[in-house]
This record gives sequence, structure tokens and C-alpha cells, in this order.
Amino acid sequence: MKSARSIIFLLLFLPSFLSNPPRSFSTEADIEADLEALFGQHYYGVYLLKNKVGYARSLLERTDWRGEEAFRVDFHIHYQLSLLGEAQKMTSEEERIYLPQKGLAAFKSRTDSVMGRVTLEGIREGNGFRVTTAAGSKLVEAEPETLRDYLADLILVKGGAGVGEEIRSVQFQPALLKSVHIVHSIQKIEKRFLAGIPIDIYHIRSDFQELGVTTVSLIDENLHTLEASVGNLLTIREEGEEEAKNLDYSSDVLILTAVTPDRPIPHPRRVRSLSLKIKGLENPVLLPLSSRQRLEPAGPESYYLKIERQDYQPAEPFPKPAPEEKLQPYLQPTVFIQSDHPDIQKRARLIAGDEENPYYIVEKLVHWVYGYLDKSFLAALPTALDILEKKSGDCKAHSILFIALSRSLGIPARRATGLVYTPDGKFYYHQWAEAYLGRWLPVDPVFDQVNADATHIKLSHGDLIEQIKLIGIIGNISIRVLESETETEESDSNGHRF
Repeated sequence: MKSARSIIFLLLFLPSFLSNPPRSFSTEADIEADLEALFGQHYYGVYLLKNKVGYARSLLERTDWRGEEAFRVDFHIHYQLSLLGEAQKMTSEEERIYLPQKGLAAFKSRTDSVMGRVTLEGIREGNGFRVTTAAGSKLVEAEPETLRDYLADLILVKGGAGVGEEIRSVQFQPALLKSVHIVHSIQKIEKRFLAGIPIDIYHIRSDFQELGVTTVSLIDENLHTLEASVGNLLTIREEGEEEAKNLDYSSDVLILTAVTPDRPIPHPRRVRSLSLKIKGLENPVLLPLSSRQRLEPAGPESYYLKIERQDYQPAEPFPKPAPEEKLQPYLQPTVFIQSDHPDIQKRARLIAGDEENPYYIVEKLVHWVYGYLDKSFLAALPTALDILEKKSGDCKAHSILFIALSRSLGIPARRATGLVYTPDGKFYYHQWAEAYLGRWLPVDPVFDQVNADATHIKLSHGDLIEQIKLIGIIGNISIRVLESETETEESDSNGHRF
């Protein structure tokens, strides 16, 4: 299934990526006393691979929070996306409340889409935040963060730093429920003429260490952010309100990010072995190795890749939950995968019935999710509960629901993100799942595959952080097909006839 949700998810992180925090050059009191010039709102055009997909608004103002003077920062993004001709809208907003001399006291992250609203709210409690979602609340550890952290890039410019100077900071990411460390440095300072007046433009690089993401911001000496980008993929550019809100455009996310190989692959759902040459990967870590997926260097940023679908024999039932400590993260509920919710648990038990063998349980879950969900292109960031209620979704929706059901039954499951080939001759960014049954078995509920075909190129697996790392390669990859081998026409390894 062709899905934009991998791209949509990355777009939703723009507020976090394009605000860059440090801890130097000024005291907190100095910063708070000199904010008047930064108050107000600014508008930006949002671009994906140089094609406009929406607009953003940033805001800094004084406010009152629980009877205390505070500062409120808000970053709002509105997307208008085309998914193979289907127009959809989505908004994402992040609000942060900072108390003078105390730091981040509260936050709210909200996404509105055709799937409804997803909200996370956090209130400072001890050494972390009490985070509340539709599924409940929990205490999450977080490092201290002040307003100086949020305004890092501006402080770096205001402090008169020179080329090569570097500072470090931390920022809490609500969607990840963790603090992320960032290194900021001035790459160059150039002189430009704006309206005939010479002005210095600072190029600031920010490396989000845990995420493997780098942003570059262009800020003038008057502390205006002119532009900020995440690789070649995402860019926001300062524009007037009317220009930014101009929605007279149509940029198809699926087509923009698809990869067209040099020749077609026949019968993609029956491919059991595929050999490729893939270019544009600076870091080979983005091709996770396994007995199913192997690679060899083929030159600068180029690799020979071979993917083989392996036969799987149902294993004997293993104790649930799985005893291996390393598998525990893949049994835990998350903000988006509410495997501990009674509705998810009840549905999973009904699907599994009296079956005890994990393989056959996984098989039942895959077939059920395939049949239960209507196939649709969604500009959305839904949770497992949303998907269960709406009965519709794209590849991410299918994988999230499968993973939630699997984890609720004590079977470790995780997301796999990468590319998949479709009969129209293109590789599209896609998400499927992997269930642990003695080894990781790739399953794809979108295609009703208990053992996914070999056109699934895995670029990452695991939690949301791993998906974010793909930002740097989208739009840069090219693929050459060397060889493919298909199953017999009578049936594939799932018993499906063709």
C-alpha cells in the first residue's frame, strides 16, 4: 500500500526540529529581560522537497499560568496535502509554558486530522512531567529546560558567537516522551543586502544527537529566522501572513517521495528474492542487516542489497511475556500503541480464541487487521484506539493496530519502516511490522502477508526515534534492480493463490 504516513510523521516533528536550544552567552534573567523584540508572531511557508505543503506560525508572548507570570511559546503548522489526488488537511500545534527563572512548566501537543484529535499534555512534577493522553497518565523523567533552551539559536546570534563556536543543550520532545541532546554550531556568517541594507546572516547547524537529525537555520543579525531546513527534505521559509497562507497549490506527497527504479519488478507480492543496487545512503546503518537482508559496499554512498524471504516453521509456544530482557521494550504500551487498554486487550483475546501457538496467533492477527480496516490514504497520526474505532487507515494504521494487539497478548512486536514496491513501478515509503517468534518475522497486514515479500526494503525498525532518522535520505535514494525471483504461480508461503 502506498502510504504518506512516514512522511506525515516526519512533518509533525517540524516544531521540535526547527527550534534550537543552548545554555550559554547570557543569564536566564538577561534573556527574560530582553524579550520584547521577540514578542509577536511570524509566518512561514512549509516546503517538502521544494514543493509547498502548508504554512506555519510561531508565537512568543507573556501570559499568566496558574497565577504566575509566564512566557508562552506556540508553533502551529497547517498542512494541505494531496495523496494520489485525494486532498487532505492536517494541523499540528505545540505549546510550551516557561516560568521565569524556573523553566519549562507545562506543554501541550495536539494534532487534528480526519482521524480526530490526538493530544498530549504535560505538567512539571518533580524531576519530570506528568503526561496525560486519552489512554491515561504517567510520570516521565525529563532534564531541566529553560526558556534559554528554547531560544538557543537566537541567543547564539545575539551573543556574538563566531564561526566554529559550539554549544550544547537539551530539549524535551513530547511525542517521544524524552529529553534530547543537541549540539549547535555556527557554520558561516555571510553578508547580504536586504532592501539595500547590508546585514549579517548566521548559518547555524543543530545536531539532534539521539535522533540522527541535523537542521540548518538562517538567522539575521536582528534575530529574524529567515529559513530553517531538515536536510533536503523539509524547509520552512519566513513569508508574509497572506503569502504563507496561500493554499493555491497541490503537492502530492506520495509522488514527491516515491523512488522509481530503472526497471519494473514483476509480481511484487510473490517476490521471494531481490537483488538491488541502492545509491544515496551516506550511512549504511540505515539498511539494518539480518539473515533476510544483506549488503555489500558498491562505491561512495552505494550498496549492493539482497533481500530473501525466508521460510518459517511455526515454533513451539514460548512463555508469555517473552523472557528475554532485550524484548521488553517491544511489549510495552506507548502513546500511540495502547496495548494495555481494555478495548485492545479484549479484541486481541477474541481474535486469538483458544490458539496458544504464537505463530498461529500472529497469523490470525494479520488476517484480522487486513480484513477489518478499509484501505485509505490518511494525513493523520492516529493511535491504536483511534484505528480500532475508525476501522480505516493506511500502512501505519495497519501496523500500529497489529502491534498493539500482538503486545497485548505477550508477543513482542515492533515497527519496520522502509520502502515497498508496487505494481505501478515505484517504491513508496511504507511501514509494516515484525513479530518476535524466536526470530523477527516481518508481517504486512496491508497485503495480508504473514511473511512479507522481498520487495520490502527495511531502513529502520523500532520506536519513533528510528523512523525520524530517515529524514536525511528521503529524496536522495536511487535504485537499480539487478535480479528478482518469485514464488510459483500456484501459491505463496502464506497459502494465497494467484
